[in-house]
Amino acid sequence: MNNGTRNVTYRCDENGTWPITETPRCQADCPSYRLLNSTSGVIYSPNYPENYPVSQNCRWSILVPTGRSVRISFPVLQTEYDYDVLELYAGYNRRNLLVTASGDIPPEPVKTNSSIVDVYWKSDMSNTDRGFTLMYNMTPCGIPKPPINGSIEIIEGLDVGDSITYQCRKGHDLVGKATAVCTLQGWNSPTPTCPPKSCGNLTAPANGYVSGGSLYSNRVSYSCQRGYMLKGDIYRMCTAEGVWSGASPTCEVTTCKQLQAPEFGKISGAENYVFGAKVKLSCRYGLKSGSLQRECSDGGYWTGYTTICKDPLECNFENGFCQYSLSGTQTWLRNRGQTSSSGTGPSVSNGK
Repeated sequence: MNNGTRNVTYRCDENGTWPITETPRCQADCPSYRLLNSTSGVIYSPNYPENYPVSQNCRWSILVPTGRSVRISFPVLQTEYDYDVLELYAGYNRRNLLVTASGDIPPEPVKTNSSIVDVYWKSDMSNTDRGFTLMYNMTPCGIPKPPINGSIEIIEGLDVGDSITYQCRKGHDLVGKATAVCTLQGWNSPTPTCPPKSCGNLTAPANGYVSGGSLYSNRVSYSCQRGYMLKGDIYRMCTAEGVWSGASPTCEVTTCKQLQAPEFGKISGAENYVFGAKVKLSCRYGLKSGSLQRECSDGGYWTGYTTICKDPLECNFENGFCQYSLSGTQTWLRNRGQTSSSGTGPSVSNGK
């Protein structure tokens, strides 16, 4: 019996007889705790097959390898209903109640889905009966490891005919069979895999680049060659549906705003103001500030500074003859227009 093991040895005496009056019988005991780690066995109520004693508190723990489960049946059940009770729990220390058995109607066989089953037997202080027999064995199928990026749902149990289903996480495809059935040889199909969905490789835009992966949750980024500017989405994501977010951008040649000829000056050079275009500027009366040569940069702006030419009407005799030129030794000739300042310049003008 699985309740305990004890060997009794008898020797035949010199008269050729056995020193016993009757064949010994095995009776189950009532352990305060006993670990049963065989893959199958039977638990009997105390004193079985005789009536169990009163005031009993017994406990057995059935343990099978991790990943397997225990199935249990009750060939015999004869107890005082509701007073003498057999309880089964999944796991140690009465965590999850599986079944309560009492009276003379055995429960249906139990598929525990657990590798540990705690069995408790309690009888009260009056009225006894034949008791119970509990048969247990390890199921032929264990709980397989879930696929990477997936999970397992146990539908019925781990016994013959039971099935399990596999599921993949969001953004992953199930490759293989989604359902497996338990047979005497184990599961009838291997664990499937859950690779991430692929959105496919993206093509770089003309005059540009694209970098990044093509699987679920990957992000790609776009960039353009020097002298081109990106128009559209810079980033795109591979979604759980296996399609790219956003739309493909384009790389358009960089352009600069059209430059105007400065006042009292002119501009020459490139007619299309794109990256690399160069222009020259000149002033009729001299450069006041800025640059006389500018180039369209890859950032879409002109190098240098705004060209400002000298105004011919500006008069500053401290720095020169302004709009006048000296004819002879005493006569001032005005070149054109009028002086822009008062109190300066000659008091008499000869000519226009």
